[in-house]
Amino acid sequence: MNIYKKSNTILLSIALLAAMAVAVPGLSGCTKTSENVNTSMKNRTDNTTSNSVSYFGSWASHRIPFVPTEPISQEEAKKRQAYYVGYYNSSKQLERFEKYLDGKLEWQDKYVYWDNEKLKNRYMIKADGSETIQNFDRDGNIIK
Repeated sequence: MNIYKKSNTILLSIALLAAMAVAVPGLSGCTKTSENVNTSMKNRTDNTTSNSVSYFGSWASHRIPFVPTEPISQEEAKKRQAYYVGYYNSSKQLERFEKYLDGKLEWQDKYVYWDNEKLKNRYMIKADGSETIQNFDRDGNIIK
C-alpha cells in the first residue's frame, strides 16, 4: 500500500471516530442498549426491503445520514482494506450504511424515516453488537 492510500485510510478512520464520538451514550438524543444485536444484516430495524446496493470508497461530511462518496464496483471494494456499502430504499433514501475493514463488518448505521422523508431514528451498531440509538422529531431535529 502506498503512503498516500495508507495516510488516507488513517485520516478516514480518525474522521469516523470523531463523527461517532458525537453520538456516544449520555449525550443529547442518544440511548445505549445492551441487547446483543444480530449484525448479519437482519434485525428489528430491517422493516423495508432495500432496492439497491452501492459500494463506496469514502463518505463526506458529518451529516446524518452519512453522505457516501467515491462510488466503486463490488470487485474494487473487495480489493480494498476498507470500503463502505450503502443500501437504498425505493425513495432513494439511505437505509443502511456499513463499513468493512479487512473484509469484516466493522460498524453499521441503520436509518428509519418519517412519512415526510425526514430522519426518524438512527441505529448505530458496532461489530460487538452494541447499539446506540438517536431519535429525531418530525422536522429531523435530534430529540434531546
